[in-house]
Amino acid sequence: MPNIKSFLTDIDLNNNHIFNLLLGPSTGINSLEGSLSYDSGLLKYRDSNLTHIIASYEYVNDAIYIAATSGAVNITASNGLTFLNNDIKLGGTLSSNTVIDGNTFNSLTFDNLFNFTLNTNSSSIISDSGGLNITSDSIVFKKKTNAFPGVTYDLDYSNTYTVRSLVDKGYVTSAIGNIPVITASNGLNKSGNDIKLGGVMYADVYIDASLSGSNLQINVGNLNIVTNTTDINLNSNRAINIISGNGQGIEYALDYSNTYTVRSLVDKGYVTSAIGNIPALTASNGLTKISNDIKLGGALTANTIIDSGSSYNLYFQGNVASYQGVQYGADYSANFVSRSLVDKDYVDRYVKGIYANGTSGFALNSNLLNNQNGSYYLNRTNHNGVQTANTISDLNTATLSIIQSYQYKNSITGNGIITDFVITHNLNTYDAIVQIYRSTSPYDTILTIVERTNVNVVTIRFAVAPTDVYKVLIIAL
Repeated sequence: MPNIKSFLTDIDLNNNHIFNLLLGPSTGINSLEGSLSYDSGLLKYRDSNLTHIIASYEYVNDAIYIAATSGAVNITASNGLTFLNNDIKLGGTLSSNTVIDGNTFNSLTFDNLFNFTLNTNSSSIISDSGGLNITSDSIVFKKKTNAFPGVTYDLDYSNTYTVRSLVDKGYVTSAIGNIPVITASNGLNKSGNDIKLGGVMYADVYIDASLSGSNLQINVGNLNIVTNTTDINLNSNRAINIISGNGQGIEYALDYSNTYTVRSLVDKGYVTSAIGNIPALTASNGLTKISNDIKLGGALTANTIIDSGSSYNLYFQGNVASYQGVQYGADYSANFVSRSLVDKDYVDRYVKGIYANGTSGFALNSNLLNNQNGSYYLNRTNHNGVQTANTISDLNTATLSIIQSYQYKNSITGNGIITDFVITHNLNTYDAIVQIYRSTSPYDTILTIVERTNVNVVTIRFAVAPTDVYKVLIIAL
């Protein structure tokens, strides 16, 4: 095939005339209007920047012979194409069934479309064996008639659905049909499709949050718990915290104070009534009341006996450094009887022969002293025999050892947790006096429960776990 040239000229295809031939390209960006070329077995004519194919021509001896035509070339477009002003473009009425065949390996892509609308008057089938991918921010299917069945599959493909498959109505109907009928009982009730709390309970119910460590919280306007035959038990390994939104706490609906037991939680009304029944307290006969404080001190208005019984003792305790003991307000020695507790002045005068003012006195009964006065016995030279200082010292040591063998003392330290303290004294008797006092100021005696567990052990029980250090004194009788 010879090298075909193009011509730039006006060509009259009606009369097969070509004038002013000018060589030039027939296609591409450099193609010129009015060019004639032979390319890929086709004779082409370029007009108004459109290339037309000339169907009737002959090529003989390097010459091109165009068949005669009766008029201008009539170019049309149909079956989905439109021709306008020498421009053929997509768009138009399909006049026959049309197939676009990608020949297995080719693809058809619509790119950068503003909208894509597909209107059909009958069922449309999209078939693809390799997978159909539709990418869009929004896909809208609109019905054209009231009988629009929606987008449908032509067969039942439910057995091959994946988790991302769009399912059809038949699949959904079958799936819903397999859902068992839901009922509600044992504290729940069902109204239509609504299941809610409320209903008859016929079995025990447990809500166990121990494994997950979760909490159960009920926020309601009112919470009424009514039992007819059993008690309500709240069991917790930890504290039970009740938060009241209105600040009024837990309330009884009515006054149930007449049916309270010793373990009942009482309401404010019960406490107010109980406090109102407490009589006003007064103090007399050796006691004084100042505001709400009642203390020792005051005029005795009657003979008074403090009876400690057979198992208890009465102690008076003060500061060790300055305590002067129990004292009489004046010298009542002239009125003493055989059972009177005498004071130090009485002893000094009538035993040692020394008055409280330091002067000598000899008031001891001379009959009791073999007609000798007190000063006689106070004079060591009047005693018979010889008594050395060493002998006296041994006597003191022996006496002290004997006394100490009947005594026991120790300390206990409170930690705020323990209330019972077991003390082993090994005095081998139940007849023991036990006293506990604080080891710091004011060194006061502490009243506790003392249990003589056996002849060698006592158990001291505090009502509230102590936190101080205390001394324990035990004396065997």
